[in-house]
Amino acid sequence: MPIPKAGGQDYRTGIMECTSRGKEKWGKLTGDDLTAVEGKKDKLLGLLRQKYGYAKDKAEQEYKDFIGRYMGK
Repeated sequence: MPIPKAGGQDYRTGIMECTSRGKEKWGKLTGDDLTAVEGKKDKLLGLLRQKYGYAKDKAEQEYKDFIGRYMGK
């Protein structure tokens, strides 16, 4: 599900859905963690490395799997 770039209800709904799905996939990440990511890939990868001890390549693969499975890309 692509998230609209502009503000509005669709944007807020998309962000809430991403956060919810992220918490399902990575239970060690809190809602605050995922909100702090601010949609930035590098921030999410850093959190995955920090909270799960993933190597850079593993964090990248987890991210790609998430985007492919949950975001339809």
